[in-house]
Parts: sequence; C-alpha cells; structure tokens
Amino acid sequence: MPFGLFSQLIVRLSDLVYEKFVWLTGVWLNDNNDCFALLENYIEREKGSQIIEITIWGSRENRINLLSRIRNELNYIEENLFKNLNIIEQIPCSCPECSLASEPYYHSRLDLENIIAKGKYYSQCKKSAEMVPIGILLNSIFDQEGIRNEVLKEYDKMNKIVIENHLSNFGNPQTNIDTRSESSSEATSKLKSKIVVSNKITMEIQNFLGETDMLKEDIERELRIKKIPEEEIEFAKSDVEVVEKTIQEIELAQKEKREPKPASKTRLGKFINDLGDENSTIHKTLKMLRKGKDYGIQLAEMYNKIAQNTGMPSVPPLVLEVIKKI
Repeated sequence: MPFGLFSQLIVRLSDLVYEKFVWLTGVWLNDNNDCFALLENYIEREKGSQIIEITIWGSRENRINLLSRIRNELNYIEENLFKNLNIIEQIPCSCPECSLASEPYYHSRLDLENIIAKGKYYSQCKKSAEMVPIGILLNSIFDQEGIRNEVLKEYDKMNKIVIENHLSNFGNPQTNIDTRSESSSEATSKLKSKIVVSNKITMEIQNFLGETDMLKEDIERELRIKKIPEEEIEFAKSDVEVVEKTIQEIELAQKEKREPKPASKTRLGKFINDLGDENSTIHKTLKMLRKGKDYGIQLAEMYNKIAQNTGMPSVPPLVLEVIKKI
C-alpha cells in the first residue's frame, strides 16, 4: 500500500482545507462557501486496498466542480508520485433495488463509456436485471460535456481512477452549511463518493498465482493421462508450489511496505530462468502439456510486470525466445 498517498492529496488540496479541520485520516474542504467536502481515509487490509471516502454537500454544479478537482489531483499523484497504482472507477447502480441496498451493484465507468461509444444508452444491473439509463449514472458526477469528452478518449491507459458515487437528497435540517449557488432553485444535495486505490503489484501477483493454480491442475490431469509415474507428477508440481510460496512472500513484503528478502527474489528469478532451460524439470514438464508454451509465456510476462515494480531483473530475451519454442 503506497505510504503517504492521502497526505499528498491533502497537500495538493491545501488551498481548500476548511480552517484547521485536518487530521491524520481526514480533512474538511470548503470551496468558496458554495460546497463542502469531507474526505476520510482507511485501509481494507484483506483486499489490499486504500479507501478514500468523500461526502460532498452543495449544488450539483458545485459538487461536480469540486469532485473534478479532487480527481485531477489524484491523477497528478498517480502519474508523478505513485506510478505503480491500480485505480479503478466504478459507479453505483441507481435502480430501485440498489438504491435501497447497503451493497449496490457497481457499473464500471469504462464499460459505460464503451457502451455509449457504441450508440447504446442503457446498462444492465447484474443484481436486479433492470436496464438503467447510463446518462443518470454518469450525470450525477460529470457534466454532459465532460461525459462526451470522456467517451472520445482512448481507453488504453493502464491506471484509472474509480469513484463509487452515492447520490441522495440532502435531508438533514439541523445541518447549518452555507450552500449558495448560481441557481437558487437548484436543490442542494449530498454526494457521497468512495475512491478505491489498489496496489498494482498486488493485482499482478494475484494474476500470477491464478496462472500457477491452473498450471498445477493441468500438470496433474495431463500427466496422469500420459501415465507418468505419480512421484514424477508430484515432483513437477513441487517446482510450481515453491514459486507460489515465493511470490506470496513478495506480496507480504509489499503489504508490509518493506523490500522482499533477497532469497525470495533469487528463487523467483531461478524459476523464470528454468522456464527457458531445456534441461530443467519445469521446462520438460511444460513440453508435455498441451498449453505448455502458453503457460511459459504468460508466467514470464506476468513476472516482468512484477519485476518492474520490485527492482528485480526482467526475463532475458534469450530465455524468452527459448520459452516461445516449447
């Protein structure tokens, strides 16, 4: 989990900090007395995610402007300070069932934009099966021009900001907040957003472990069909299990904000090199599998993504060429 992300966000938004209402895990923002926002930060350790929850009071236009400022600052932090983040954007469903649910279905913002780009204007809620107008989903946090511009963007950027937006009527008569706006007839409402930031390394490690799980299943199934002795099957699987344990050690080091042990890096590097060693057990095993070459290439590519963010060397081109010939 990136250390200091929330504090960096507060620094970037320091011109909006309301009086002295700032603490280690939260801050109040005030945008010209027209819009107020509460940002609170916490960690979901089991998911390896950092949550920044935002509640905004003000007119729709002012909410959009303030939320855009927050998103822009997160973009800056992502691009300049924490380049290994995986930030995904989702929007909660507004169908009747999800509006009352504590855990609504979340539509991927990228999916919504792709649907619009194809000339469609409804997205199906996977919880209620209702067709929901995309305009309603996006319009709660983006202006129409912003939606149009976003649709025209290319979608090849790896790290994306994900904001889970909850829109409800501002119904607390005891709350005394100045919410002046240009349109006095526009109802003041509360926008609650949650920004979820996951470490990209964690995602790549989970992908790697998923691939090794499938590899072990194929080793057991296909080698039994070929009537390979049981002890040889277990020996082949043990190579994969060693690298699984190693990659889990690297993931733990990442979560604890420390460098992986040199031995872990060495074991992982040896496994990758063995993929390209024609005399190694794992290379010989892959040659016996129907999808052996695919497994070798996938694991090498996934390793490279992990290595990029952990200071480990990438797969040598010569090794990769040997893997491609399996």
